[in-house]
Amino acid sequence: MSFRLIILQLKFKFLPSLRSQYETKISQRAKQDNYTALTDSNLKEASDLTIANLYWYFQDVPIKQMIHKNTINNKIEALRLDLSNT
Repeated sequence: MSFRLIILQLKFKFLPSLRSQYETKISQRAKQDNYTALTDSNLKEASDLTIANLYWYFQDVPIKQMIHKNTINNKIEALRLDLSNT
């Protein structure tokens, strides 16, 4: 388990209003990405660990997409160079 998840869970224990804010952020992002199971009522019932995991999942998604996109762009550029050298 990541250190950042442990810290976030502890924050939820001591600051319940913070958890509510994170639930709202997750809910908004889930609606954007069409995750229909992540409703407000389901998030209310989820454990602190689940909320922390979901929060960091949605934070990491754009980074993973950017890395994937850059990898594809690098491969395309390499193919262009190969083709231009032949």
